[in-house]
Amino acid sequence: MRRVFFQPDIGEAVVYQIYFNSVGVAFDQKITSDENDRIQADREWNGTYNVKTNIGEDRWTLEAAIPLNQLGVEGNIHADWGINFRRKHQRLNSTGDWLVPISYDPATYGTLKFE
Repeated sequence: MRRVFFQPDIGEAVVYQIYFNSVGVAFDQKITSDENDRIQADREWNGTYNVKTNIGEDRWTLEAAIPLNQLGVEGNIHADWGINFRRKHQRLNSTGDWLVPISYDPATYGTLKFE
């Protein structure tokens, strides 16, 4: 599984979490937190993605096009987003995270710069 967390507006507590598996099936949800830092997952939120995968003997790769308007972004993009990534390998019971800990807390995310 490949998992990505997007926070398009660093000033808002809204995170989009998208999982992709090796055959291109997606699971996604919109995560929000309230003023008391309680997490709410909206699993009814569904994005539409153009996904291509390639399964090799010892690996698989994924390419996904994610329309930015589905993440609440319109028009010209010159901004910083919060972002994090995770790779999970069920059979080997292993994970690889870009930034640790993996969390719904955007304060733990790295920065994706659009210029």
